[in-house]
Amino acid sequence: MKKVFKAYFKLRKGWIITLYGLLLLAGLASMVNDNVQWHKWEAAVTKNTNAKEYQKFRSYYKNNPDLDVYGTVTPESHIKYLNSVPINSVFFKEDRVTGKMIYQSSPAEYETYRDNLLAYYPKKDNYFYDRIIFRNLPSETNEHTNVQINLVALMSETILLTFVVAFALAVVLDQSKHITAFIGSRMGGTTTLHFAQFIYWVGIPLIIASILSPITHLTRQFFIPSQYVKIPWEKVLELSGEALSVALIAAIGVSLVDALVGKPVYKIVTGVLAVPALAIAMSNLRQLITCRAISDIMVKIPLFIYMFVFAAIVIPIVLVLQKSQSLEQDSFYIKLKALRLPFYIGIVILTIIEFFLPFFMMGRVLDSPLTVVINSVMMVGLLAVFAKLVLDKDIRNFLKK
Repeated sequence: MKKVFKAYFKLRKGWIITLYGLLLLAGLASMVNDNVQWHKWEAAVTKNTNAKEYQKFRSYYKNNPDLDVYGTVTPESHIKYLNSVPINSVFFKEDRVTGKMIYQSSPAEYETYRDNLLAYYPKKDNYFYDRIIFRNLPSETNEHTNVQINLVALMSETILLTFVVAFALAVVLDQSKHITAFIGSRMGGTTTLHFAQFIYWVGIPLIIASILSPITHLTRQFFIPSQYVKIPWEKVLELSGEALSVALIAAIGVSLVDALVGKPVYKIVTGVLAVPALAIAMSNLRQLITCRAISDIMVKIPLFIYMFVFAAIVIPIVLVLQKSQSLEQDSFYIKLKALRLPFYIGIVILTIIEFFLPFFMMGRVLDSPLTVVINSVMMVGLLAVFAKLVLDKDIRNFLKK
């Protein structure tokens, strides 16, 4: 195994070091950008809000407790305060927002309101808590200050999935350049090589990102006043864990495609089509679950549980497929002949779920004739193309018979 790791690193050293360097630069750039964004926000809050206007805003809603806030015209000077005061969670179930709710949700003192606006991290029970928060504050001339506050440093899905894309490209390029065949046949098989690819392109970058992110959180107080940097570690770790789980699920999926599919171009086609196909299929299937209790349970299950279940099922399959394959099988769409028909059946099921099932969901009736025709043509077209690619069967011969 050690020889495989050394040999692969020697062959791809430039690319791997470049990836790690870009990751470190991204970490530094993120720290600088977060600092710039917060100070931009601080300047906007200082310039466009004041205690006198804020107290007039509170008095207005105190004197109009039954006012339908969003059903009437809001005074121009109150809009920025109205948009920057989160509604108290005790009112979330109310049908409409009243003046009483706004008054009771807004802090009594302007200083408290200002401190809440300048807090880098919102409270962990904030209804709008997300990985990146967009903040907006209009000025007296109606010019808006827009900032993006990054709450998870490098542990965002976009950044972590970039490593997965790099891993997928490396797998495809290594096979097309015969690196996979060269190292695999001489130093211990494709399983060890694929593990080395996974570690270099996904494992180490995820570890680096996981280390740099807490450092970024802890060093914010050196650039932002410490009273505004109270890190809700529980929520930050929860969001970071979700992004990490998504990245690992995607990386394991890449490994499955690599072990299952032959030619590099077929791997690209499978990967590009599989992501939207599975996303649409899962969305359609979720809408079919009419039992609210089951739906709630599925939503509440943490992502890392799905990740462990997916890994426990897929990784053994990948290992078996890697041990059962040979270089001659790389010329086929699906390497193992025994899996070609099951794979095609899976495509048929996904196609039905995506193009046929939506007509009967959520009490819908059939759409316009044109929509039916388009969906039908796409279904037949996809099934015909993959019948030829996967099974080497021409659907035209079947139709003639």
